[in-house]
Amino acid sequence: MSTVATRQPSSWGFGFVSRTTDQRDYRRVKFAFANALKRHFEALGHFYSLDLGLDSFACRSCIDIARRDLVGRRNEPPDAIVLMSNPGSAQPLGADYQPRELDAETLQAEPSVREMVPIRPDGATYQVMRLMGLQRWTRTRILCLSDLRLQDCVDFDDLFHRAALMDATHPHSLFHPGRRSELEAALVTKRGGPVIAAWGAQKPLQAIASVAVETISSRLVGLPLRDGEPWFRHASPRHKADKLQWLEDISVQLRRIQLRRRRRRAHRRSEGRVG
Repeated sequence: MSTVATRQPSSWGFGFVSRTTDQRDYRRVKFAFANALKRHFEALGHFYSLDLGLDSFACRSCIDIARRDLVGRRNEPPDAIVLMSNPGSAQPLGADYQPRELDAETLQAEPSVREMVPIRPDGATYQVMRLMGLQRWTRTRILCLSDLRLQDCVDFDDLFHRAALMDATHPHSLFHPGRRSELEAALVTKRGGPVIAAWGAQKPLQAIASVAVETISSRLVGLPLRDGEPWFRHASPRHKADKLQWLEDISVQLRRIQLRRRRRRAHRRSEGRVG
């Protein structure tokens, strides 16, 4: 088996990717740290406060990541979507930023009203940047099964159940029926752009995860955890070695999808010539 090491363009600065030339195609990834990633990528997020009557919940609906040398092209659709479980610890860069407060009805009625602000990335955001470097993507969007943000070390399960006591329909989820138009707009990508399921396994989100799989099954790419369940390996596990393994494994899957599409296009072209 022969291996060819190919350096990425100097503008990316993420070391090298080595590709085997046999059918077990995979990529060996050099880990990129936060300081290098921040030099190459900019991340903006949409934050809001969800008023459910008895309490308000800090939320984030999306993160858009773009290469810094291409940030002027913000209106272009992303190359890919990455679906996580919840927003984690990524927060607005400005400490004094106050997100708009919305009730569930207003959130569903005004899906296009978004103020995108610079964020302080967390580990999952940096991991998506690493994937962008490997795939040579210029723009990627992070969405979540639930918009509920973790704050003050509150356990997500407790946060989810507290919100459910006030509204059992989970309006904080982009997969809520009332947010259908927002979901459809958020999932728009460049042609053939994948939707990567990378949300791990959180029991409170099982019903929403099942809806997500059913809704976007034709475009969904991911690394399943268990057969028959809507769980996929999380994009950013705790340990560095596991982060690298996820990057390698998802890159293999994306590469295979690209090859299948090329073969189908070539087959259609050949049929056209024969006809």
